[in-house]
Amino acid sequence: MGSTNGSTLDATLAAFHETDPPGTPLTASEVAEELDCSRRAAYDRLMQLSDRGTLETKKVGARGRIWWRPVATADSDVSQSQAMSLVTNVIEDVEVGAFVLDADFDVVWANDTVERYFGLEDVDIVGRSKHELIDEHIRDVVADAETFTETVFESYEENASSRSFECHVTPEDRRERWLEHRSRPIETGRYAGGRVELYYDVTERRRTSDVLNERERELRRERDLVEQILESSPVGISVLSREGDLERANERAQALRGVDPDEDDRLVAAERDIYDETGEPVADEDRPFYRVTEKGEPVRGWEIQLAVPGENRRWLSINATPIRNEDGDVERVVTTSQDVTQLKEQALRLERQQADLRRELDEVFERIDDAFYALDDDWRFAYVNERAEDMLGTSAPELLGREFWEVFPKADDSRTGDAFHRAIEQQESVMYEEYLERLDVWLSVTAYPSESGLSVYFRDVTDRKERELELQRYERIIETIEDGVYVLDADSRIVTVNSAFEKLTGYDREELVGQLPSLLVIDDEDVEHAETLHEELRANDRSTARFEEDIETRDGDRLTVEARFALYEMGDGETGRVGVIRDISDRIEYQNHLERQREQLSALNDLNAIVRDITTAVIEQSTRQEIETTVCQRLAESDAYEFAWLAEVDPRKQSIEPLVEAGVDGYLDAIQLSADFEESVGRGPAGRAVQTEEIQVVEDVFDDPDFAPWLEQAREYGYSAAAAIPILYEGTLYAILGVYADRDGAFQGQERTVVGQLGDIVGHAIASIERKRALMSDEVVELQFRVRDVFEWLDVSSTTDGSIALEQTIPLSDDEYLVYGTATGDSTAALEELVAEHPAWESLTVIAETDDRTRFEFVETDSTLTATIGDHGGYVQHARFEDGDYNLTVHLAPSGDVRTIIDAVRESYPGAEMVTRRQVSRTADVQRKARRAVMETMTDRQLATLEAAYYAGFFDSPRESSGGEVADSLDISAPTFHSHIRKAERKLVAALLGEDIPGDA
Repeated sequence: MGSTNGSTLDATLAAFHETDPPGTPLTASEVAEELDCSRRAAYDRLMQLSDRGTLETKKVGARGRIWWRPVATADSDVSQSQAMSLVTNVIEDVEVGAFVLDADFDVVWANDTVERYFGLEDVDIVGRSKHELIDEHIRDVVADAETFTETVFESYEENASSRSFECHVTPEDRRERWLEHRSRPIETGRYAGGRVELYYDVTERRRTSDVLNERERELRRERDLVEQILESSPVGISVLSREGDLERANERAQALRGVDPDEDDRLVAAERDIYDETGEPVADEDRPFYRVTEKGEPVRGWEIQLAVPGENRRWLSINATPIRNEDGDVERVVTTSQDVTQLKEQALRLERQQADLRRELDEVFERIDDAFYALDDDWRFAYVNERAEDMLGTSAPELLGREFWEVFPKADDSRTGDAFHRAIEQQESVMYEEYLERLDVWLSVTAYPSESGLSVYFRDVTDRKERELELQRYERIIETIEDGVYVLDADSRIVTVNSAFEKLTGYDREELVGQLPSLLVIDDEDVEHAETLHEELRANDRSTARFEEDIETRDGDRLTVEARFALYEMGDGETGRVGVIRDISDRIEYQNHLERQREQLSALNDLNAIVRDITTAVIEQSTRQEIETTVCQRLAESDAYEFAWLAEVDPRKQSIEPLVEAGVDGYLDAIQLSADFEESVGRGPAGRAVQTEEIQVVEDVFDDPDFAPWLEQAREYGYSAAAAIPILYEGTLYAILGVYADRDGAFQGQERTVVGQLGDIVGHAIASIERKRALMSDEVVELQFRVRDVFEWLDVSSTTDGSIALEQTIPLSDDEYLVYGTATGDSTAALEELVAEHPAWESLTVIAETDDRTRFEFVETDSTLTATIGDHGGYVQHARFEDGDYNLTVHLAPSGDVRTIIDAVRESYPGAEMVTRRQVSRTADVQRKARRAVMETMTDRQLATLEAAYYAGFFDSPRESSGGEVADSLDISAPTFHSHIRKAERKLVAALLGEDIPGDA
């Protein structure tokens, strides 16, 4: 207890040192507030310090209030040990962290509490700069480190006043807490110019404050919600005290009662006239307020008439509910009021209308042709028209009020009794026919049930029944017919059908007789059309009628039938009709099949035309862009397809970049495409076409889960089927072609095959253009290869001192080439053996031979190397066999795939080594310019014919090869050869003379 008392006295004394200036006198109340204790406790502590001589008292003011202040000492400069002892006694044993800083703001003392608060147990504190201590340790555990650091450092810079603020400390592995920082400068003593910092744990206070603030906000929200409910409610709401004083009412309550907001609004106010439903005034003791307060029972749905100045009486529906106190007594009354004036007026109007309607129905029932009577829910006659009186042979007064079964006792065991009971039990109308023996008539009866009884209509159908008997004679005849036969009476009801009709529709004859054809016909317009034809037959505009309609069988199947019918006389000027129906669903399906075939044939014709256009574009030396545009435009222009687009593929980025679209505007901008299967937009037909390099088709985009990213565009742009075709040639993927259609059966069968072939055709066209571009380019990549001892590798035993040069390779087809060359010296034997042993060479032909030079040609087939070089836009510049080695020079466009060419050379000649790889510029001389001008306008076939004729010696004098021989080498007819030569010569001369070359030359 002594230690605790000492700590509290030290804390009390410290309160005087924290005043500004230190030692300022304080009252007991001020000390109690500072120490957060009672005034009595503070007074007791002050008296103990006074008894010890530490404090002295001073009376101030006329009332003699007592103030306390520290006793002045002779030696005000306390030693360091005494000061530390004082701080230790005051701070060490309480939950307050403390720092004492000297004039340089170095830590001269800190207690354990501050070390625990900031997690500094393992840190050397005393002697350290407080600036460094904050930067290196303390700021890491303070939530708002920047604000904390800035505030503390500012206090050091000024060091002229006290500071107080809160900070949030969250050290690792420790309880987070809120601390209140209090600090002030040290003005005297050994550490004058320094600063004292105290940290009080205010976590619980902060939490309590947060809880109270949140509760206050919650109460405020609840209050606002109640206000909103009251003011937005369409119902008037009032709260009255037990004495009848209005405590609260919303605007709707005031408006309903016709009072001003400032008026004393009481539900029981004597000056407000209130009337009951009959219009009689309501006494005070009968009003809801008194009933609630006196009996303590709620009032529900009490309807009154309220007299409102300036208008007619207003109808209100009143509810009143008691609110009880803790003792169960009624403390307040809550009333709600709702304006039901309109509902009341509507009810009165309905009553008047009901009376008018009853009178009108009486008149209608008297005018209808059918006999009619109504039974109430006790089976008693409630109404009988004149026609029913005549047919039943009994007057209405004799029937009204009597029970039906009393008047007709035998009816309960008849068809009538069964039908009436079934109608009431199932609450469904019934229709039947019955013969009345006592009247010798057939009646057609229809009974309609309701909650209040049964309405019965009946008519004499004796004549019709007799005609039905007549029709029975024809039943045996129509039963032998395979088509469905039916007979309708003058009311267009089915009289009879044959077995074929039953089999076709799935209904039994009993189910059909008496029914209207609408039971079977799906479309009401078909029923109306049949009635129109019926009227035309009656007007003698035609003898028979024929039309097609869809019917639904009993099993729910839909059939398309061909219906034919004619009229027959029934007597009394009435006509019925007899008809035949035949199931033509298979025929319709076959017609639809033919239509789909027609559409597919049309699509195939369009596709073939597109293929021809592409071929023409290649022949006319079109650019790649022109070919791509032509493909898309022709597809979009055809009747078979909606629109088309073409996009370039970047395998490295797995991207699909749009190039051309036709038949649509902005579609490619509205969608996303990708070749990355990990993305949803990469799993559609375009992405799959890139990944598989095969055509991908979606026959129904709305039934394909992978097409989900583009369904919105499918609806907007009106397509249901899509195809993605890879544009390929010899393993190179140039682009993806997208085609869209809105028809059944698109991209199936032969159409799919032809659409898929577009990729190969367009790919071949693009590859051809790329090759031609390489041949015309001034900048090329030159690759030089050497194959040492090639004769030994090919197992050629002949030797030669001369050379064999391959001068020109001319394509004949996709996998066949015509090669021209010259051999010098004694190379002929080696050439023959070389062609015989080379796996891709055959059909050697010597064109001309002199003593030192031989011109020859041979056919190269299945050459992967030549095809690969051509596919990548390259050509062989030099190829020579000399001294047993094979030297090969290849030129490629700068964009060509060099690695693929190197691999192809080494695959064909395993011992090949690349000697040189460089980029060279070909001299743009007159010959180059002429060659470029010719190639820009000359077709591939014309150029090949011209080159073959040149290297075969067709232009030599005398000719070394005739036109027929060159044509045979090119595998074309002689007239075709001469046609190509003439056009090529004309273009060549025109290019040399600088003239324009006609497009059809």
